[in-house]
Amino acid sequence: MNKKMRALAAGIALTLSLGLLAGCGGEKKAADNSKKVVNLGIVQLIRQAAFDRPY
Repeated sequence: MNKKMRALAAGIALTLSLGLLAGCGGEKKAADNSKKVVNLGIVQLIRQAAFDRPY
């Protein structure tokens, strides 16, 4: 029984390690940061003059 458990543990470890390595590959695409849009939101719980000023 001990030999079967070792073989099972080795099989599981091999499967997990192959899965991790498969996730690391792939083609990287160059990101164009000049067209990146960032949206920012503020939740105001109290009245604050700095947040009430329109820009």
